[in-house]
Amino acid sequence: MLTTLPSLGFETVTPSEQEFYKALGARIAELRRDRELTQQQVADALGISQKTLAHYEVGRLRVAVSMLPDLAGVLGVSVPTLLGPLGKANTQRRI
Repeated sequence: MLTTLPSLGFETVTPSEQEFYKALGARIAELRRDRELTQQQVADALGISQKTLAHYEVGRLRVAVSMLPDLAGVLGVSVPTLLGPLGKANTQRRI
């Protein structure tokens, strides 16, 4: 397991947060691939390492709230879109 490094802005995900951060990471990865961007390209645009972005995409590390606007901008979406459900299965209304 990763060590918590709050002084560096990196905090591991607690068990109660895992579902949210895994879903967020999957959305980040989906949007990145849809735009044909590599992890390295997105990481460079955000000023973080590719390894850190990879940890975000699998839900191992928390994405800092302060990074959300920049991340959304790099991916060409709004913050609500970044945080909301994506994919065909999640966008259909249930009656």
